[in-house]
Amino acid sequence: MPAFWRPRLWLGLAVNVSMMTLLALTVRWLMWHRTLAFWHRRTAVDDMTILLRPAAFWESAEEAIMIQATRPWVIAYCDLDDFKQVNDHYGHAVEDTILRTWGQIFREEALGADIIDRLGGEEVGWWMPSGGRIKRCIKPRRKEKDE
Repeated sequence: MPAFWRPRLWLGLAVNVSMMTLLALTVRWLMWHRTLAFWHRRTAVDDMTILLRPAAFWESAEEAIMIQATRPWVIAYCDLDDFKQVNDHYGHAVEDTILRTWGQIFREEALGADIIDRLGGEEVGWWMPSGGRIKRCIKPRRKEKDE
């Protein structure tokens, strides 16, 4: 091989090795961040209801409260009465269906700033940045109890 080509071959080899190393590092970085995002979601979101888990809920609520410190906000605690009887009478499949549907209803009713989570069992926590909507929801219920 002529001496003229030797430095160019070494330069080409160096560029090739550098590009392959950069490509390998980029792929590794992407895989790591995708895996990290996947596991973060698994730890933050309940699989059954697709609502936040308690730790993620309280963390998100604290951040939202700090941001909206001067504005009113409400935390509502929602619970299905006598839900254990559903499992006792109909089994886990019906119970799971009800929980999935309940989670879907909450997700559909939530506005963009709302934070909703499954506290455990059939208990749901709902953080809302203003009290207007919760007053509308509670008012009809109060009328029913008064009558």
